[in-house]
Amino acid sequence: MSSNKARNKSFLRILVQSLLASNIGYTVFLLPLLGYIFPKRIPLTLMNIIAFTVVDTMAGLFLAGLAYLFIKKAKLKKSSAFGISIVILWALYWIPASLKSLNLLMIGLDGLAALITWLVILVFQKIWK
Repeated sequence: MSSNKARNKSFLRILVQSLLASNIGYTVFLLPLLGYIFPKRIPLTLMNIIAFTVVDTMAGLFLAGLAYLFIKKAKLKKSSAFGISIVILWALYWIPASLKSLNLLMIGLDGLAALITWLVILVFQKIWK
């Protein structure tokens, strides 16, 4: 029974870190930056903030699940599992998207947001031991 509690607590911690970090990296950092660079295409409106938050929360759920699998099944350290998971999710989005049109600025900014997400997770791991 206690191993289930420990497993649940471990996943809950991973989930909270993923949700917070993905929203910090993308909603808090990327959305205002895109709104500044592309004010007509991506205006900083309440609807866009809600849309980014919903999408980033869903991405955080996928990130948590993938990282948890890498931690438990592949026995990776949390920092490595999160880093690999972020790269996989980033590539799963940008490889098909870049086949339609190649926008290096958007790919670079999204990569920067992914890096910020990973760095926020590393900070959270130091804080929540």
